[in-house]
Amino acid sequence: MKIAEDMFAALGAGDLRLAQLVNLAQQLVEPERGNEQLELIPRKATGYKPGKRGDIQIQGVGNLMTQMAGCCQPLPGDAIVGYITQGRGVSIHRQDCASVLQLGGREPERIIQVSWGPVPVLTYPVDIIIRAYDRSGLLRDVSQVLLNERINVLAVNTRSNKEDNTALMSLTIEIPGLDALGRLLGRISQLPNIIETRRNRTP
Repeated sequence: MKIAEDMFAALGAGDLRLAQLVNLAQQLVEPERGNEQLELIPRKATGYKPGKRGDIQIQGVGNLMTQMAGCCQPLPGDAIVGYITQGRGVSIHRQDCASVLQLGGREPERIIQVSWGPVPVLTYPVDIIIRAYDRSGLLRDVSQVLLNERINVLAVNTRSNKEDNTALMSLTIEIPGLDALGRLLGRISQLPNIIETRRNRTP
C-alpha cells in the first residue's frame, strides 16, 4: 500500500512525528476514517527554525520545504545530503547518517545534493557526551564553560560509576555550528579530570 510505504520511509528518515504515525496507522486500519538524572526545563529555541529559507541550498531544484532530520542532527559544517520525502519536502541528513544510507540504498532516486546556504539559522540542537573522573564541582565547572560560551542547555543527564569513580554526562545543547561545537568541546576537555568530550553520533 502506498500509505504504508510512505510511513516506513518517513519513519526511517526520522521525520515522522508520533501524531502523524497514529494518523497513518488509523488510515491503514480504517481507510474510511480520514541512575541520577537532572532534567532541565527546555527553553523555547528562538533561533532553531527547521526549513527556514536560506539555510539550505538545494541543487537543481527551486525553493523546497526543508527540515533537519532528528536522527542525526546535522550542523552547519557537516557534510549533508537531502532525502525527498512524500509530501514533507526534503529531509536534511548528515552524509554518514545510517538512516539516510539505508534509504538511499533502497531509493537512490530520492537522494539529492544539498549544501549549507550563506546565512544559517541561529542555533541547532545537538547531543554531547562528557566522561570524567568524578569530583566535587565537576558539573559546576562544565556549566561555567557553557555559560562563558553562551550555550543554551536543553537537558542534562548525569550518571556516576562508583567502581571506577567516573561520571558520564549527556547534554542536549543549542549550538550555531560545527566550529562553535569544536571550540566548546575543546574548552571542556581542558577542565581538570576530563577523560573524553565528544559529539554523540548515535542515531
